[in-house]
Amino acid sequence: MKKRILILLLFLSSVLINAQNFFPLLSGSRYQYNGYLIGSNHSPITSYPKIYITDSIIVDQHTFYKFNDRFYNYDTLLKKLYTYLVDLDTIVLSIDFTLPKDSFMVMRFDGEVANFKSSGQYLGEVFGESKTIYKITAEQRQYPPAGQIIDYWSFEFAEDIGMIHSYRDHTEMYPGFEFWSVYTRTINSARIDSIDYNPHNIEVMILTNLQDRRISNFPFILRVGLSITDITFLDSLYADVEVIRDDSILVTSNHYNISPTLFQTQIELDSTILLVGDKIKIRCVATDSTIFENIASNPDNGFFEFTVLPTTPLDVSNYSTDYHFELFSNYPNPFNPRTSIQYAISNSQLVTLKVYDILGKEIATLVNEEQNPGNYAVEFNPVFSNQSLTSGVYFYRLQAGDFVKTKKMLLLK
Repeated sequence: MKKRILILLLFLSSVLINAQNFFPLLSGSRYQYNGYLIGSNHSPITSYPKIYITDSIIVDQHTFYKFNDRFYNYDTLLKKLYTYLVDLDTIVLSIDFTLPKDSFMVMRFDGEVANFKSSGQYLGEVFGESKTIYKITAEQRQYPPAGQIIDYWSFEFAEDIGMIHSYRDHTEMYPGFEFWSVYTRTINSARIDSIDYNPHNIEVMILTNLQDRRISNFPFILRVGLSITDITFLDSLYADVEVIRDDSILVTSNHYNISPTLFQTQIELDSTILLVGDKIKIRCVATDSTIFENIASNPDNGFFEFTVLPTTPLDVSNYSTDYHFELFSNYPNPFNPRTSIQYAISNSQLVTLKVYDILGKEIATLVNEEQNPGNYAVEFNPVFSNQSLTSGVYFYRLQAGDFVKTKKMLLLK
């Protein structure tokens, strides 16, 4: 009896271990893709479609979740995906993830019905992690009078994530006429249950020195530094300004849009608005348009604050060098094979920027020279410098006079 129980437990354990979920369906999950559409009759179009799982229905005691305008149910034990066809009130097989490599089966996924071929399961990297991937492909040819129509589909799925890539190719060929279009989309981020696959990074930093400023030095240019994984996803970049006089807010939430190409804006405050002794409060905010709606601000909380000072005959304005020291996060991060490191210095200094491995061994010296105040960007590319580095964590260290700051980066191969 004990032996039977042990065998049963081992069997159940094996089933649970192998119960991979190639199509996790949970309310609240989100997906975002990079989509590319090209064709013979139009210019390439890039889009960033988002899919939010919010709707579900129960059919035959099974919950079907709405994904990309269709209702799906995934059987974790059988490793099969089913579609509920609302108009026909019918459940059909979408994908059998146990179909052996090079085997064929008629299946219906994402609106396409075809005799799909299985490429089997294999290991691949998704969001920097090793995942089991399953791929199916299909090709259909039609021969209408004096012509040919070819449709090709390819879908890839990763365990615990879902669909990571889809490809569609439609071609029509007739004498003297050819029409074709290709649409492909690749996942770039996802939120599944409590797990975030979020490779997007956004960081903003005010570079202008916000010390007490003489009233004759208004208006002034506010300069910022921006570190973002993909500038395409920059949604907004702006500064909020408040003017405080006698503990009362004179100007509140004065919104200044910051140029996403120049990364600066002019703060339109001058002596027609300001008085000596006024307090100026400034913060900078950046947001992105990913499914995570990432927000970065500088400072992290509250505002920077400085005072309006009286002018003097010797007052000289020179804001071209109005910066402060800062070292930004590299991007992209993780990276392969190259990444960019940005920093700012406030006055002429001997600047060194070096890269170290996790044991503290110096890997590379990227900068070692006297530099003037300003913003700088340096590329680190181990391949270009003929260095054979393994995947892992590395550190980069900026030193300019008394300013020293170290940050880490991740190399993935």
